[in-house]
Amino acid sequence: MVDITTSTKRQNGVTLVHATVTNTRATTQTVSVRSQVDGPTWLPRHDGIPASEWTDETWTAVLKPGETRGLGFATPAEPTDSPAEIVSVSRSQENERNNEDIISSLEDWSPPNTISTEKQ
Repeated sequence: MVDITTSTKRQNGVTLVHATVTNTRATTQTVSVRSQVDGPTWLPRHDGIPASEWTDETWTAVLKPGETRGLGFATPAEPTDSPAEIVSVSRSQENERNNEDIISSLEDWSPPNTISTEKQ
């Protein structure tokens, strides 16, 4: 399960939205959260560039098992009970290893040169 909690704060005609997303599953998950406000979503920016997790009004990130991430945005719209919601959750293929990778990482093994036939 992936959980989300949200809170809002209205200040000077702007609603600040804060959300935390927690992956309680035992596997890494790709999670998408979408703004649900009735108005424009102002994304967080650094030097005028929107944060990399955001595309339009959707935040997408990979969360490892037990990981909690925070996100936020602003809007001129009035606060609502659910300003953001999870719109998709899927098992992430990121950082997953395939069988060939696992086998290649194992140490070389070979049977001993002599085999004891004595019963112990």
